Amino acid sequence: MVSISVIRAPQGAQHEAGLAQLNKTFDMLKAQGWTEERKDFSNTRCAIMAPPSSLQDVPLSTACLAEAKGMGISVGSMSGTKKVAIEKIKTLLDKAIGRLP
Repeated sequence: MVSISVIRAPQGAQHEAGLAQLNKTFDMLKAQGWTEERKDFSNTRCAIMAPPSSLQDVPLSTACLAEAKGMGISVGSMSGTKKVAIEKIKTLLDKAIGRLP
């Protein structure tokens, strides 16, 4: 599964609150045993999140999030047990950014 989400980028305090909530969510998952393989680019955060071995039916997730042209945009994939490379998702994100008005 691949998904693309686009929202108008929040400004000021809403922007900071959104980033804080994103970090809180990642921290919560890691506290539950998820592992994060993270790679940051200039204005993009990408990560592969793998569930703990006790959650055998939960898929791996690879996602990249960025801010561009006044929009918040993410491209993500969920796969069974095979990782989708961060670079592949980043390429899709860059193509989606290129199509923003």
